[in-house]
Amino acid sequence: DLSEGMNLITGEGHHGRHHTGIDPHVWLSPENAKIISKNILKAMLLQFPEKSDLLNENYRLFIDRIDSLDTYISQVLEGLENRSFMSYHPSLTYFARDYNLHQHPLELEGKPPSPAYLKYLADLGKKEGINVIFLQMQFDQHDAEVLAREIGAKVININPLDPEWYDQMVFITNILKAEADE
Repeated sequence: DLSEGMNLITGEGHHGRHHTGIDPHVWLSPENAKIISKNILKAMLLQFPEKSDLLNENYRLFIDRIDSLDTYISQVLEGLENRSFMSYHPSLTYFARDYNLHQHPLELEGKPPSPAYLKYLADLGKKEGINVIFLQMQFDQHDAEVLAREIGAKVININPLDPEWYDQMVFITNILKAEADE
């Protein structure tokens, strides 16, 4: 269980809507990535005890890299006044929690937004000055583009499943900072 030891997010409600279960996007948080790494290390040490020196050294190096990423994200987002963003799919919930951000998803319970919910999001986007909507490449862009035009935001494609996890986390951070500065 790679999530063992994590503070998991369950049943987050959005605008009177509620979904149940655990948010599965745990890897999109540097803090959770450290926990995942520790759980992998424990399993690997049980399976390959003769490689403990190598495994522990690689783990230490990876944790140093994650700590560096966490420091970078914290510094870039420090003092950010506009801490709200939208995402089509609510994949950045742990990231938002870790860095005191506010994610407003378009998709709820795996379903596209209704016209009433899009209206709510448009009003919210204008009120909060939201100027970025993250969209995973796997999802239809139409609703995000309509909403972006309505609130004057940009649609930015992200890939939470990118094998270059570190680079994707830096990219998301830099977009949040750049769009908040506009």
